[in-house]
Amino acid sequence: MKRFAFSAILILALIMTGCGGTAMPSAAADYAGRDHGLVKSELERAGFKDIEETVLKDLTSARIREDGAVESVSVNGKTDFAAGAKFSPSAKIVITYHALLRIAFPLTDADVQAQSAESLAAHLAEAGYTNVSSETREDLDPDKTENSFVNEIRIDGKRTPHEGEEIPFDAAITVTGHYPYVKHDVSLHVDYEANIVFGKYVIDVTVDGEKVGELKNGEEKTLALRLKEGEHELVFAKTGDPSVKGETSFTVEGSRELSCHLKSHTNYIDVTEMDEGGAPVETPVPTETEAPTPTETPTVSGNGL
Repeated sequence: MKRFAFSAILILALIMTGCGGTAMPSAAADYAGRDHGLVKSELERAGFKDIEETVLKDLTSARIREDGAVESVSVNGKTDFAAGAKFSPSAKIVITYHALLRIAFPLTDADVQAQSAESLAAHLAEAGYTNVSSETREDLDPDKTENSFVNEIRIDGKRTPHEGEEIPFDAAITVTGHYPYVKHDVSLHVDYEANIVFGKYVIDVTVDGEKVGELKNGEEKTLALRLKEGEHELVFAKTGDPSVKGETSFTVEGSRELSCHLKSHTNYIDVTEMDEGGAPVETPVPTETEAPTPTETPTVSGNGL
């Protein structure tokens, strides 16, 4: 009777455990390449209780599509099993998957502005980032900033990171230090010739797209400008209709004076640059260089030898 009871209990236990354990939903080989989260969920639904995940931080950004892909699944150390194979629900399952190494961005906004671009790049390299570069630019208007420099950090040329953000170790990080450029005083004298009947409109004066003044018909004015070194575009346009305009360009290499005479017409504006004596500055006409006469290759007559 005791033997019969024991056998009954054993049979009942086998029935309750699925006749020998919990069945694996898929074969080991079928898990390779699948998303680790989906694999874990599948095994949990099958009834397995002890599931652990191991991360292989071995991917580069070039293999980002493999991020989270399963390398292997082991059951009690066994990595070769078929679909339907039975294991205890408490069997030790380890899911090993690939991941891209990411590093928490270590700098606050205050940190970024407290040191040079070169120092910031070195700090990020020490943190483990492998693709860091630094550069400096003189592109801050000294009349619009009180800072001696302003740093900017960009990830893959697109965005600014924040402290604690997980960033791929090999992301392209560029640290740019922006510095004020040197400005020079430029005196722009403009003489707007008076029209009696036509073309009696107000003219806007812009330098590099920024309005610096305006003149009424017949007005003469001197504008004090501060400009950086280099080439600048000077445009005189009818107020309210910028298609009616005249333009010229000038170069700044230091402090200088510039004088222009304007003559407005219905559809355009004549702009004449004047010299210090008030005479028009003549634009030299390039002379055409004569093309050298090609040298003729002498024809050698022979006797057919």
